[in-house]
Amino acid sequence: MSALLEIARGAETTGAERLDALTVIQQMRADLDHAEYQALDRARPQVSWPALGAALGVTQQGAERRWLRLAPKARPAAAPAATAPSNHPLHTQRGGGIDFGSFIQELAADPHRGPGARGRTFRPSEPHILVFPQ
Repeated sequence: MSALLEIARGAETTGAERLDALTVIQQMRADLDHAEYQALDRARPQVSWPALGAALGVTQQGAERRWLRLAPKARPAAAPAATAPSNHPLHTQRGGGIDFGSFIQELAADPHRGPGARGRTFRPSEPHILVFPQ
């Protein structure tokens, strides 16, 4: 640890050496975070949250938040090479973009889905203003 501090503070340290030190520090931080999560997760059933917080120098809520923050995150599976085209009305066949014009026209024509289903007239060409009852 003192070697990293010397590299960080050294007047003659090059930029590349500082970058290497930052990489090592980041890896150490990741390892410490993993170890802290494992200790919290394994102690959680046996020790109360207030006791865990006291050991960390934080409140019970701080210990809970730290445990949640350090928890492993779910990683999405690799995307398939080719995805099937969407049948959703917002997705067009040209590049998967959103065509709001045709979607609004579709809403206006369908009395079961659009705002017209509630007895109001819906004109796509007019600007929309939200009015909240007082």
